Amino acid sequence: LGSLLPIEEYVGVLRRFNKVGGSAKPLRRYLGSPALAKLWLRPGDRGAVFEISDTMFVDLKTNLELVDAKQNSSMETIKANSYWWLLHEPEHDLFSGRGLVLIDPPYEPYDVYVAWNLFLLRQLHADWPQSCVAMWYPCMDDVQTACIYDRVSDLQIGDVLIAELRFETSPSSSLHSS
Repeated sequence: LGSLLPIEEYVGVLRRFNKVGGSAKPLRRYLGSPALAKLWLRPGDRGAVFEISDTMFVDLKTNLELVDAKQNSSMETIKANSYWWLLHEPEHDLFSGRGLVLIDPPYEPYDVYVAWNLFLLRQLHADWPQSCVAMWYPCMDDVQTACIYDRVSDLQIGDVLIAELRFETSPSSSLHSS
């Protein structure tokens, strides 16, 4: 089955973040990838998160301030199209040395975002070879997943690590229609 330590660590952070006055309360806030990235930045690390929507940008910025009220981490919140920004700002300090880029798009429409992700993956590999790129994608079916593998392979960017998490439920534990 493998180690559940990363999942246990995530749940622990989630519970600590939702404590009020030292006592555990029902979960009120979900820590998405931007909040987790901010929490897990190490001293000297820099980060940036992007949001193009005015409303969602304000919410993202406000919620990230709740995660680190003392503003100890170096996480920049940028209101921009992340694809455009990452392709047109190669001189930004963020691109020096080693780094991690997490691509976590909405995947609607699916084929458009897959194409943009692959294009960005190729460009980041060329322009920032010290970076590590993690690309989130939905595992819809084996044929579609194999297609993504083939397209990444066609980029000829070197070694690629594939890590997938799938949940399977038995028919007895699934919700039944009434």
